[in-house]
Amino acid sequence: MPAANTRITITPTSEAHSVLLNNWAILEGRTLSSLCSSLLENAINEAISKRTVNPQALEMMNELINVRRNQLKFEYGKTLSQEQEKAENYLNEISEQAQGDPEHLQKFDAWTARAEEVWSKETTSSKEEKNKVVQEPDVKNITNCLKTLNLYQYEIDALKLLTQASMEGLDIVKITNTTISLNIEYEKDRFEALKNFYNSFAVSKGFAKMEDSEIELF
Repeated sequence: MPAANTRITITPTSEAHSVLLNNWAILEGRTLSSLCSSLLENAINEAISKRTVNPQALEMMNELINVRRNQLKFEYGKTLSQEQEKAENYLNEISEQAQGDPEHLQKFDAWTARAEEVWSKETTSSKEEKNKVVQEPDVKNITNCLKTLNLYQYEIDALKLLTQASMEGLDIVKITNTTISLNIEYEKDRFEALKNFYNSFAVSKGFAKMEDSEIELF
């Protein structure tokens, strides 16, 4: 197996290229070897993306990456275990000290409560970030679904719901067809069924439910 970062000596195929590379490096304030390494790396990445690289060589490279990834997993897991053990020992030590002093115990409880409060806010923020729309609405599909539903009295509300569902990447055609398959006569009940199906699909994808307050009924 070749050693990592093997030094490669390259001779330009023409004098013009040699002059170009030298001037290029000087103008950018970098060494010639640094410039050539960058150009070589770009050429390799382009060959991989265009699939012009030797497939067996590419497979061997990926195998090496997987081996290094497994090594990294082991080292990372070992480090996490050691850090967790340190944290638990430190926490136990502080807790034991606090038990003998009411004032320290009060501070200990206040600090841990503060930490949990911050972590709770971060978790909520992460959920809100996850619940943001992820794509542009499919206007054509929204229009077709809206016509199929025949929700004249609730057309604006259904439009809002279908638009949000489309932007969240939900299958609005499936939601619409499932609603229609129930053969519900009254528009209000049909719209409620549409909203219920939307909520089911949304929750399954990790999005928040649409509450009644989010849609103003006429």
